[in-house]
Amino acid sequence: MCKGCHFRFLYTLDSPGNAIEWHVICQLPNYGPLYLLPKYFGAGVKFWVAKEERWWNPGIEVLKALIRPNTKAIILTVEKSVQPDRSAKKYKIAIFGDEVFRPLFYDDTPTPPSVISLGYDNTISTGLVSKAYSLPGIRIGWIISPNKGILQRIIAARDYTTLNVSRIDDAIALSALPHDVLPKIISQILETQGRNIEQYDQFVKRNSDRCRWVRPRGDGTAFIHFSGSDGKPIDEISFAEKLINDFGVAVISAGAGFREEEVADYKGYLRLSLGQRVETVAEGSRIIELAMQSL
Repeated sequence: MCKGCHFRFLYTLDSPGNAIEWHVICQLPNYGPLYLLPKYFGAGVKFWVAKEERWWNPGIEVLKALIRPNTKAIILTVEKSVQPDRSAKKYKIAIFGDEVFRPLFYDDTPTPPSVISLGYDNTISTGLVSKAYSLPGIRIGWIISPNKGILQRIIAARDYTTLNVSRIDDAIALSALPHDVLPKIISQILETQGRNIEQYDQFVKRNSDRCRWVRPRGDGTAFIHFSGSDGKPIDEISFAEKLINDFGVAVISAGAGFREEEVADYKGYLRLSLGQRVETVAEGSRIIELAMQSL
């Protein structure tokens, strides 16, 4: 168990004194630091863009076209059923799976395998208690890899970055992870989020002339597209500001978190929590529906 898992892996990707620019491929949408940190460390970054019309599956053929001789890692959000292992093996590229939402799957389709179960040695998985296990603020996670060399470099980097973790965080995390506790936590979260998915689904159906989405199979966030009365995507940042300022409803505009110039703008998309209380989601959806009348 550790703190700063993402930083440590990305920090160890480049070799000391390497004069050649290195390169990573990052699935988008994604957690910002997973591509901002490589940029900070001097890497070139190309985005493997997921699109709604492909059910948010970015496509293996697109990935192959992004690979370069100096590509060192493919960075994934593994809730999407993507398995780029063959392409990675061919070029000896590390596959990094940010699996912080991995326990959260809602339907009866087969669960996508963890990246470390792909039969490829150069794979890394990270997890975190603050996301899927609903312990926000507890900054404790873990790194798993079948590659001992990768783990040794990460352990060495820990001595120079985050040597120790909070004893309080450590104790709280350990109290949630035992086999007689964790399944109860996950079960409660899945029940709540499953009911909220149904609420959002009904919301989209009621407003099908203005809203659309791909019903999530996993993860902790609804990703809904909103159109104005003219049929064009709304200014999602302005609408999010209106919701919080006028109605006290907090949503996150996708453009604020995922927009990349000349790559993807996700205009019109809002991110809505699946993990809030069922009653809160019901009331929030009602208010959003009311606010939509002004669009």
